Order: sequence, then structure tokens, then C-alpha cells
Amino acid sequence: MADLRGREAERRALLEGTPEARGRALRERVRAGDLAEAMLELAAYCGDAGAIAGGGLDSWSVGRGVDPRERPLGEWAEGLSLWGRPVMVRAGCAAARAWVAHGGAPPPLVTPDGAEAVVRVVESAEAWLAYPSEEHRATWALVSAANTPDVHPMEWSREADIVRQIGLAATWPGEAPVRAAMERALVAWALGEGAWHPGRKA
Repeated sequence: MADLRGREAERRALLEGTPEARGRALRERVRAGDLAEAMLELAAYCGDAGAIAGGGLDSWSVGRGVDPRERPLGEWAEGLSLWGRPVMVRAGCAAARAWVAHGGAPPPLVTPDGAEAVVRVVESAEAWLAYPSEEHRATWALVSAANTPDVHPMEWSREADIVRQIGLAATWPGEAPVRAAMERALVAWALGEGAWHPGRKA
């Protein structure tokens, strides 16, 4: 950040190591224009303690009355639509990668090359996220059709499709690791604290 207040807040956050100190640093980033309020809210929605301490959950919670962290996975995933389709696609990619990282589903749920097929689709979706051009969108659609026509139809043309794919990924190995993977990926991207995937540009 460019101003002294922001740098001091970041220094204190590092020294104190508390969610409250980190929340103050994040709030300073918002004040300085270095972090969009919507991204702070997304990180808080995903359970980041610093973002919650920085007030990121306050505006989201008004009128809803339910802590998003207590929502079932499907409802929580649907709630990501508030931040738009690219955020939901990021979540879907993270869910699919978690599914693959845990060995994918055993036969007969998925064909022997099912995990590799899902990775190919996810990589094409990540390319679209990095460079959202029509060319990348068309490539993503072609890769999806070629690799997952029956087993995992990951076209993600609608928000409901993404939520369904997240639910499928969570059937194996379970909701907890899939949700944790989505939360980590979205928090890192929203707060700009690390590459969400090697080719990330946005």
C-alpha cells in the first residue's frame, strides 16, 4: 500500500498475528483503494478470520440472519453467485482439484481416466479465468465435451450447473475437504495473497 497508515496496519498485523490486527490491515487496504469491499466480503464469506474481523461479513449478513459458515455446502455454493460466475467457476475448479487430489471416485463411479479428464477440463477453465477471451471459452467448451460428456458434464454454463458439480465432487471424498479447498482458493484470490493457480493473471 502507498500510505503510511496502511503500512503501519500491515506491520502490526504481522507482529500481533491476530485476526483483529489482520482485519485492521485489510480494512486499511479497502480505505486506500487497494482492496475492493466485495473481495473483503468474499473472503469473509469463505471464513477468513481476518476478513471477518475487518467487517467483511457484516454487510453480507444484514437481512440474511444466517452465518454463511453454518450453511450446508449446496446453499453456501449457491451464495457465491453474489460475486458472479467467474467466482463460481473458481470454486468449481477448486472443488474438482480437491476431488482429484483425494484420488477421485473409485470405479464404477468414474472411468479409469476420469480424474485425468477432469483435470483437462479444469485446466481449460483456469485458462479462461486467467484470460477470459472468446477463444478460451470456446476451447473450454470443446475440452469439456471431449473429456467429460457423460461422467462429469462440467460445462458450467449456468450457476446451477456449477453447484451441481461441486456437489458431485463432494460425494467423494466428502464435503469438508472440498469446501476447505474452495475456501482456500477463493480467499487467496480475493485478498491477492497468493497465486490461485500457476497461470493466474486476475
